[in-house]
Amino acid sequence: MLELNEIASDYLNHVFLGNVLLSEGNNTYCPNCNEILINRSGYFTKLESVNKNGDCTNCGTHVLNHIN
Repeated sequence: MLELNEIASDYLNHVFLGNVLLSEGNNTYCPNCNEILINRSGYFTKLESVNKNGDCTNCGTHVLNHIN
């Protein structure tokens, strides 16, 4: 699964593994600066480096279309 996650990440933005409790592959990263945008652990999700406009707070890249 981790190998497939890496392959998909080469072609797609915001790839993460779901329903898998591993130390890697769960988070969503900024495609520009690789900052953690969304931190996932089990059933818990936390916005890390995303402002209310959907921009990465580290580099300013627009990364999400809508945040509730």
